[in-house]
Amino acid sequence: MAQIVLNYLMIFILPFLLGILLRSLLFRKKARGWIITVIAAVLAIVALIIAIAVPSHGSEANGLRMVQAICLLVGVLTAAGIIRLRHRQK
Repeated sequence: MAQIVLNYLMIFILPFLLGILLRSLLFRKKARGWIITVIAAVLAIVALIIAIAVPSHGSEANGLRMVQAICLLVGVLTAAGIIRLRHRQK
């Protein structure tokens, strides 16, 4: 059971939290926060292309990296949305 929780933590939760932290802590006050979003989106697209194009029989590493990149992108987009909503309220 502990291994399953650790797997979920490493695949889904930590990339999501890393995306939130990168976007909110580094670029909260700066106007160029969209750079992190673009980098995360490009990383997710490249990971998707690699997962689809590279035949890896018996290995799911490319697919797991793709899921991690997508979770990172979701975290960045979540933080960007929250920051945008907070700036509108002020």
